[in-house]
Formats: sequence, structure tokens, C-alpha cells
Amino acid sequence: MENTSARQQEASRALIIGAYSVIASAIARELALRGWHFLLAGRDPEKLQVLAEDLCARGAGDANFETLDVLKESSVDAFFDRLAERNVHCKLVIVAVGVTVSNKDCSRDVHRFRQMVETNFSGNAHCALRSADLLLKGNGGEIMVISSVSGDRGRPRNFFYGSTKAGLNAFLEGLRLSLAGTRVNVMNLKPGPVGARVRAGMSRDLFSTSPELVARIAVSALGKGRHRVYAPAWWRYAMGLVRLLPGSLLAKLGI
Repeated sequence: MENTSARQQEASRALIIGAYSVIASAIARELALRGWHFLLAGRDPEKLQVLAEDLCARGAGDANFETLDVLKESSVDAFFDRLAERNVHCKLVIVAVGVTVSNKDCSRDVHRFRQMVETNFSGNAHCALRSADLLLKGNGGEIMVISSVSGDRGRPRNFFYGSTKAGLNAFLEGLRLSLAGTRVNVMNLKPGPVGARVRAGMSRDLFSTSPELVARIAVSALGKGRHRVYAPAWWRYAMGLVRLLPGSLLAKLGI
């Protein structure tokens, strides 16, 4: 009975890195309604505890948490080494670490740009790579990494931020192809701008959406072998159009 219970938990256990970010926590709440088990990771133990308690109240099988700093390579490696030592397996890994720094701030302070690169690209890539090893040693599963539509093309409005996501997109595609023939799928979730105040009709961005909608789209895509998921789906066509526009027009529009 114990082995059966352990296998059942593994089949519905999600490791979420950057768990209390807006999108990741919304996805976790959606999964909690379905009785998933959770291992939450992030830098702030107090935020992790609050989220863990909230998930359990919503119906999660259980929710444990550990601290992890993706900006420290040793922290990431130690974390995954501990999981291997304890023989912890998951069916789903969500990597959701990210920061947004404006073009203006990056231009003024190159340190802030470097930190964004290390977080949005290096940190996510390292965690995705170690997650692949974790799932390969288990019974397979899915890695969902949260990127952005901003990485689809360099644009005047946010090219510093977009470049970090573009690098991440290329890495995830390469990782997915390297795992072809295994039982591990890599999904690149590409949300558009997410506004926490959208529900109240107070968002300043007409194209922004709610984290709850992104979460529903993400959860509905699980287990279907999807590789790139735009949230909402119309961003796929919008960014397809943006990629076709000549650079001179993008420069004039400033989008």
C-alpha cells in the first residue's frame, strides 16, 4: 500500500521553482483544485509557507517547501542533489523565475541588466537542465518554463528584457530536441503582459491579461505534448505579424 501511495503522489507531484511569482502561484492554485501534491522552492521561506498553506486549504494533497536561490549555482545544485539523495520524483516541474527591468534602467545601470540576464536566462536554464535530469531518473514528466512573448522579436520598447527571453527560448528548444525519444517533454509557456488588476478593469495595458487566465491555459496544456503555448492563444498570431513587420516600421511605431 505504501508503494502504491508513493507512486500515486509522484504522478501528481509538482515541483515549482519561483513558486510565489504571480503566474506560478496562479498555476499552483489551479492544480491544487485538482488535488496535486507540491514541493515549492524560492528565496523567501515566509512567502513559501503562506503559499503552501493556501494551496492545502484549496485542496492540495500536501505542500512542502524549501529555499532556493537560482542566482547561486551552488544553491541550485545542492537543491537538486538533495532531491536525488531523498529519491524525490515529480511528474511536473514549473520553472518560473524572472525579473523585469526597463530599457531606461538597464541603459543607466549595466549591473541591473546583468542581473536580469542571470535570472531570466541563466537561472531558468540551469534549473530546467537539472529538472530534466530529475525527470529522466524517474518516470518521466513535463518541464514547464515561463518565458514571454517579448522574446519572439527584438523591439524598441523592451529589447533588454526581450533579449533575455529570446535566449531562454532558444535554450528550451534545444533542450527539448535533445530529449527527443525520452519521456520528458519541455513546454515553453509564453504569456503576454500580465496585469494583477485586470479583473477590476484597472489595467493600463489593453493587451494584458489576468494570471488566472494564464494559469487555466497552462494547466489545460499539460500532458498533451505541447512545446510552445501562448497565453492567451491570440498572441501566437500577433507575434507572427510582428515578426513579419520591417524593422523600419517597428522603429517608427516604437512597440
